[in-house]
Amino acid sequence: MLFCLILSFHIKIWYLDYCRYGFDCLKPKARNDAGLSRKIPSNCIDKIQLIKEQFPHITGKAIYNKLIEDGDINASNVSIASLYRFMNSNNLHTHNITERKAFEMEFANDCWQRRYITWTYYYY
Repeated sequence: MLFCLILSFHIKIWYLDYCRYGFDCLKPKARNDAGLSRKIPSNCIDKIQLIKEQFPHITGKAIYNKLIEDGDINASNVSIASLYRFMNSNNLHTHNITERKAFEMEFANDCWQRRYITWTYYYY
């Protein structure tokens, strides 16, 4: 019952807005703060971009830990998901970096590894 009252109230408001301002009033509008982070302060945004310019291979987790150590952000106010979301929206991610493997060699058969297992028998 309450849902129907709320729904009819919204439809009445939409109809009155349509009568006053026309169809353009009913279209969804873009947010004024689109692309900006509400949680990350502006001085931290500049610092994040500076860190990514100096160290392009640094991960988001390392940036987050550095900002917490320097006292720029508080871990309870800014989550790591907010930092990742900001980095992805501003193309600061590290996805385009080539993968480096620990035992990558130039030619085949340059690196061989073998696992040795020694069995020790104790006789009593």
